[in-house]
Amino acid sequence: MIIMNRGVAVIIPDDAEWRRYTNGGGNCVDMTPVSLPPDHPKHGRGRAVALRDSEDPDGPVLIFTGSEVRFFGRGIEDGAFEGLI
Repeated sequence: MIIMNRGVAVIIPDDAEWRRYTNGGGNCVDMTPVSLPPDHPKHGRGRAVALRDSEDPDGPVLIFTGSEVRFFGRGIEDGAFEGLI
């Protein structure tokens, strides 16, 4: 699968191993590690992951660096998004 992210093609291999993460309430996302090409704006910022809705595996895919995922997770744990959803 090739997706465009920030104007750059990112390749997700067809045999990528997507891992499912759930909050226990039925809302799941799938994540898999990806390599960012050298011309990607986030290249060189450590590892990156592709994230998709587990109920729509052929739908949109978002790309995040590891630090972005950790920062978001800490925000959830700290209640930073209370009242937004």
